[in-house]
Amino acid sequence: MTQRLLLLLLTLSLLAACRQPAPDPFDRDPSGDDDDDDDAAPPEPGAWIEFRRINVHPSPTASALALATWFESSDEFLPRVPMPKVLDTCHGGVALDGAIGLPESTLDAGVTTLLLVDGTEVALDEQDDDGVWQAELSTEDWEPTQEYTVLVGGGEHVEAQNLAGQLGTPDVMVLDETPEWSEDGLVLEWYGANFNGEVYGTWISDLVTEGEDAGSRYWLGCRLDDDGEHVIDLDEFDALQGMEAHFELARLRTVDFQIEPDFFGSVVGSTVTIAEYVPPPSTGDDDDSALDDDDDSAR
Repeated sequence: MTQRLLLLLLTLSLLAACRQPAPDPFDRDPSGDDDDDDDAAPPEPGAWIEFRRINVHPSPTASALALATWFESSDEFLPRVPMPKVLDTCHGGVALDGAIGLPESTLDAGVTTLLLVDGTEVALDEQDDDGVWQAELSTEDWEPTQEYTVLVGGGEHVEAQNLAGQLGTPDVMVLDETPEWSEDGLVLEWYGANFNGEVYGTWISDLVTEGEDAGSRYWLGCRLDDDGEHVIDLDEFDALQGMEAHFELARLRTVDFQIEPDFFGSVVGSTVTIAEYVPPPSTGDDDDSALDDDDDSAR
């Protein structure tokens, strides 16, 4: 009995040692300050395929967008603002302009096609302006809690693939109210809480044009419990240096896939809501704070 148990533990340890986890897209420094390592492994190619539902608050309507990009180095981009590892916390930093977001598709993978629930095939078109394959669809095409198939036609750098049922969409999530400042911080409320997952609040500032950070953008990322509401402490927004910023709240459903030993990709279903962000008002030094609940200027 003991010998069998030892053999089982040895087998499991060997399997764990051989398994190659996909790179964490949230776990990289976008500042450009990563230390160079001459002995580091060569960069790994990658892919990012996303089916996104987009709502611009407070509009009741939404749109849907399919995206795909195939690139040479997964070390050189971050698809979204970095997230802290601990739930209900935030962190911020500065990123070189263009370091956050989908990179230009540079590898030949053929045509990427999204297979809708009704069997319709939607081929993504290559876009000249940003180099990412795209297809605009309706919200009727984006159905919640569904599993979509992605077909990869294959090309010079990537063989044909059938990612059957791998792109899953989450439940719909939209902001309930326009985010408002209170005495405690920024109040976020959203419909569609599932209480078993996470949502991601992200802020990316306008381009910095002066000082040592010129040519960069400040960012703030918050990993939040998906319970429908959260108040983000005022001090967290010091990371944005008082600048206006692009804000979105997103829920993701991500599956990583592996084509070759060193080629990783992600298929992502997402629901994103975008809203105007106004920097916090100055609190001043007296009791008549602009953050007082009765002061309409704080809203």
